[in-house]
Amino acid sequence: MVYRIQPVANNSITFFDTSQLLIETIGRFLAYFLLIHHPRTTIFVNQLHLSQQTIVDWCSFCREQKNTVETKA
Repeated sequence: MVYRIQPVANNSITFFDTSQLLIETIGRFLAYFLLIHHPRTTIFVNQLHLSQQTIVDWCSFCREQKNTVETKA
């Protein structure tokens, strides 16, 4: 199964545009999220220097996106 990224119009606002995190931090977070099993909160706090609330929010967002992709498949 291949997932393709849909092009975004130049005037569109994406989730990442409204994020206050650097794109590098988001990339590292996503890599850790995909590669490390539970519990991973301590690793996120130590490696990315994020608050626990930020980590919870981002983990929830990633789970929602994963469920959305699985439902469409």
